[in-house]
Amino acid sequence: MAKAMQTKAGATWGVNLPPGSPSSFGSILPFMWSDGADLMNADQTKWTLDTPEWVDAMKKYQSFFTEKIASRTPDTSPGAPDAAFVNGSIPMILGGPSYLGTLVTAGGPSIKDKVGVGRIPMDKSSTSFVGGGDLVVFKKSHNQDAAWKFIQWMLKPDTQIKWQQTLGDLPASQAAWKDPVLANDPVLSVFGQQLTDTKAPPAIPTWNQVSSAGDQALEQIVKSGADPAEVLKRLQATADSIGTGS
Repeated sequence: MAKAMQTKAGATWGVNLPPGSPSSFGSILPFMWSDGADLMNADQTKWTLDTPEWVDAMKKYQSFFTEKIASRTPDTSPGAPDAAFVNGSIPMILGGPSYLGTLVTAGGPSIKDKVGVGRIPMDKSSTSFVGGGDLVVFKKSHNQDAAWKFIQWMLKPDTQIKWQQTLGDLPASQAAWKDPVLANDPVLSVFGQQLTDTKAPPAIPTWNQVSSAGDQALEQIVKSGADPAEVLKRLQATADSIGTGS
């Protein structure tokens, strides 16, 4: 589809993808997960970054750039991806619900009727990245009862829906997704479907270090055309040396 955006629709690039800049490694994880790769073994005691699944997924990702479907040097300045999407030069973006708001800012309210949303492409799975915020009550808080009541109110389905309508954040409450406001929305409902198949990076102290090493590895694969198998072998060694923090 991305290639057809170029050959049939005249787009400069078919899709906007991270080429190895800071935080790129985390952004490409849906491609890896959906091809059967994972960051660690089941009990999170060992990194698994050079498996056949990783190599296969990374070769597929690299092909977007070797086939000139995605740019190795995209404009990453604030607002640039949104502007490129609006003017049609890069008509596909991998991103979350925040784009629904930023695209309106870049292209005006009429852009909403021109935007379609799809799940992560299916391979072995259709697994996306999931993240979010936390609501907590501090142990030394002087208003623990009031804080806990506030959290309970925030987690009610109807409150979650109002929160989504106000800020665009996706509800954490599964019950909220059954409400017609979200369930019948042709765009938001797709995000709800995607939430049924998601993963997150491991919650361990060394993840940021490994992710930073992954940014450098991705840059070698995308911008220098390095062999994914060799690069991932080195990344695995680096991750092993960093460890898991346990």
